[in-house]
Amino acid sequence: MLYLNDLFKADNFRDAVSGIAGGFRDKHGLPKIHQLGLVVTNVETAAEELEKQGIGPFFIASGSPILWREREREITFSGKLGMAYHQGLEIELLEPGDGSDFYRRRLDPDGKIVIH
Repeated sequence: MLYLNDLFKADNFRDAVSGIAGGFRDKHGLPKIHQLGLVVTNVETAAEELEKQGIGPFFIASGSPILWREREREITFSGKLGMAYHQGLEIELLEPGDGSDFYRRRLDPDGKIVIH
């Protein structure tokens, strides 16, 4: 797994994000990364932690999408997310929610913020 703290260790956060799967993206003509999805156990707690580090402020929303399709079937899902911008990147905090294990499967057992 790749953790947010791994990107913070780099000299330049934006360059570290751009380097994620860089060879693969170059080989297939894919664009630069402009959005970073982060799986967190709790959106509010993660937002507070990141705001203390100068990332944010976060807009937090919760609810159920009109349509959630997973593994070729429609399911009922409710969840919470947080959105902010940092160094020109959209930062999205994703809480596992209810009705799906899509994000839950990516949670770190130690509670670290995981790059999705």
